[in-house]
Amino acid sequence: MFGDCEDDAALREACHAFCDDLKRADELVFRDTAPALPVDRAKGFRLLARNISLAPQFQLDNADPRFPELMRW
Repeated sequence: MFGDCEDDAALREACHAFCDDLKRADELVFRDTAPALPVDRAKGFRLLARNISLAPQFQLDNADPRFPELMRW
């Protein structure tokens, strides 16, 4: 139905790199200096998920210095 976009290869590569980085993100929760209790692990993953969801807003949606915006984190 739709043809390939000329940027598809670069977009796929960027997406795969992002997903590979996500695979390694659990290292933050399981590092030696992190508490090993189940509740602390759960809190670590919750914080990680929040940061992952906020990153596009900080980097893309609200990154124009001409129009600064305060966001609640």
